Amino acid sequence: YIMFLSDCLCDVGYHLHAVPLGQLGCVVAEFVMRNEDLSSAMHLRLSMLLNKLNAVDGAKQHQDMAGVIQLGDEELKKRRGEREQRRLIQKIALGDDDQDKVKCLK
Repeated sequence: YIMFLSDCLCDVGYHLHAVPLGQLGCVVAEFVMRNEDLSSAMHLRLSMLLNKLNAVDGAKQHQDMAGVIQLGDEELKKRRGEREQRRLIQKIALGDDDQDKVKCLK
């Protein structure tokens, strides 16, 4: 609900009012729920919000607090498979003769 309310405020232009909700989301994720992944996501959301408000130092701080986010091996394999499927679909749709068009669509 915190993220939903924050998004609603941003949708109507109240970005500054959404900052405390973003901070609350970070606190809840990190200390109450003790969920590291959710905490990283909340810090990144708050970083994007602060960046929109031109608060570059705060955005950088929350980006650093989010840490390094890496995809697992299973997720990487899934993404590679999806990418290969898109290439095959483009190749079939455009035909083998149109290799230049396939490169433009990537």
